[in-house]
Amino acid sequence: MSKKIDQVTATKWKRVLAAVKQITQKRMIEKQLGIGTYFDNWVLSLEESQVIPSQALLNGMLAQLNDQRFCDFKSRYRRRATTLSDLSQSTVILSQGLKGGLSWSGLSLLKSAFDLALYVRLLDEIRPSTIIEIGSGSGASAIFFADLCRSLGCACHVTSVDVRIPQIEHPDVTFVEGDCSNIARLMPISQLRTVPRPLIVIEDAHQCVKEVLCHFSSIMLPGDRFVVEDSADKQEIIQSFLCDIDSSFLVDTAYTDFFGFNGTSAINSFLVKIDR
Repeated sequence: MSKKIDQVTATKWKRVLAAVKQITQKRMIEKQLGIGTYFDNWVLSLEESQVIPSQALLNGMLAQLNDQRFCDFKSRYRRRATTLSDLSQSTVILSQGLKGGLSWSGLSLLKSAFDLALYVRLLDEIRPSTIIEIGSGSGASAIFFADLCRSLGCACHVTSVDVRIPQIEHPDVTFVEGDCSNIARLMPISQLRTVPRPLIVIEDAHQCVKEVLCHFSSIMLPGDRFVVEDSADKQEIIQSFLCDIDSSFLVDTAYTDFFGFNGTSAINSFLVKIDR
């Protein structure tokens, strides 16, 4: 961050900075009561500071200029050799907590601070009627989703599947015991077709990922969502699913890139069903 602007292509740099500043100022006025985020304030101070941002921050600036919210997985998959995420290794490691993980309703909630914020944003925008979670863990995430939906005023029921279900109860949550390798038996297509929409399916079991995606994709309608968590090591599986089975999903960069390129555990895998 110490190099001077005159050491780079000044014309390109100034053009990008001017465009981003314009977008930033417009958003601050229209949506943020004139108050800037850390990123906004940093952008607006760049011209005076005369320093070049790191590549990750420059990527964030350029992303603001790209108004294509929904994009093809394949185009992002090709970038994996360059960078999988703007988040540093230490940031990812610390994102679930240094002194133990987060909790909800007294239960361990092993999600990163980034993903929790993104789920709040997602549920607020989509207002789902049904959430299906594959992988219950302690049950905290299912209860978190249900509580958040209730606070938003949307009637949503959460169904959470695991081989060992937590012994807890919640009026808006149903825990289903079973192995996701038998997902067709646990959650028959005939029953899934009638669930209220919008629908969000969250894969967090890390087993039989392609089978889970294939099963639920057959009943998804335009606007329904997949979220595949901890997907850095699932990129080839997702690529195979989208290329070989169902190409009617796009990456929603409003979520994957909200904290910078793939600033989430759901690498390239906040997916939305489109009408093709």
